[in-house]
Order: sequence, then structure tokens, then C-alpha cells
Amino acid sequence: MKRLLAYLSVITVLLALAATAFAFRSYQNKMAVASEAFSALDFDKTSLTYDEIEGDLGKWRLSRILLSRQIADVRDRRDEVRYWQKDYDHLIIKVRDAEDSEDMELSQRIKFVATNALYRSIVAETDRKTLVTELTGIADRYKNIVDNNPENFDAAFNYEYLLRMIEKASNSKQKLPLESNGQVIHGLEGGTLEAEGADKIKIFVPRGDEPDDSAGTGDAQRKKG
Repeated sequence: MKRLLAYLSVITVLLALAATAFAFRSYQNKMAVASEAFSALDFDKTSLTYDEIEGDLGKWRLSRILLSRQIADVRDRRDEVRYWQKDYDHLIIKVRDAEDSEDMELSQRIKFVATNALYRSIVAETDRKTLVTELTGIADRYKNIVDNNPENFDAAFNYEYLLRMIEKASNSKQKLPLESNGQVIHGLEGGTLEAEGADKIKIFVPRGDEPDDSAGTGDAQRKKG
């Protein structure tokens, strides 16, 4: 009886390992699909694929244990996609919940993305005092990220950028970016640059190795004698 139970235990473990291996192979294939969709800016497909991957990895208890790092990575990637989908509220709520809970810890990459979402959520109707307060709080978040990861150059750039913006916004003699020719705090939308004199620019295309019609047929025939 004991031997039979031992056999059953071994078989159960082997089946669980096989299921975990199958889930990992599926994970690799679908991660490639998600990366391709993200490169093509198909964020909806990317998000759905990450949902499928997390569901596959979470079917088995052993998979959830052995592949916990992969599951956490998939969740982070899905939250990053949410940022590009402009789902800022989800990221802001997530970072607020993490701050209010001792059991919830966000990765540094999601803290960075959530801070970007906080910046993007500033509305155009914000008054000067509120704007300075919000920008200062966001700048402090970027500073904390850089303190924990000095190699996060994007966070360092954003921090320096906000310091300049705060200085400008604090100066009552200067117009806020919100008040300048319809510009919002996040900058103007992209468009065609109307450069003065652009219509007078001429483009010359080299002829390459085409024969020159003005060239002669060769040296003139010499006279005898």
C-alpha cells in the first residue's frame, strides 16, 4: 500500500512537472506574439495575449510556484501596455493602493510607468498653485526612482525636466504652459513644421554613371608622316 502511494505521488509530481513544462513552452510562444503585436502598436492584441499567458501560467499550483517570476513579469508588461492605451487611472489606483498597503509591492518599472501616468493625468484647467504642488510631488517620485536605480536615465531626465517646469510655473510673471497658444502641460501635439522658405529649397539628384553626351568619341585620328 505504501509503495502504491509512493508510485502515485511520483506520477502526480511528474504530471505536474510536465504541465509546467508545457505551460512554459506556451509562455515562450505567446510572449513572442505579444512582442510582435506591441512592435506593431497593436496594444489591444498585446494586452489580450498577456491576459492569456497569465491565465495559462496560473492553471496549476506548481506552475504558479515555479513560474512566479514569469507571472510577475507578464503582469508588469500588461500594466506598461495599459499606459500606452492611456489607461492612466488604473496605474494611478494601483500605485495608491500599494502605498496604502504593506503587503503590496510594485516593481521599479511599474512605479516609473505609474509616475508617468500621474504626470499625464494633469488636466489643462489646473491653476498655478495646484500645478506646482502636483509637479513637485511627481518630481519627488522620479527622484526616489533614481535613488533606487541610478541607471534609470528616463526617470532622471523626467526629474530634471520637471524641476525646470516647476521653476517656470512658480514664476508668476511667466505664462503657464497651459496658457500659451493652446499648449497643454504635456506639450503640443506633433504636426508638420512650417519652415520659412521651405518652398524655395531645391533638391539635386546625382546622375550617377550615366554617359555624358558632350564627351567625344575618342582622340582625333593622327595624320601619317
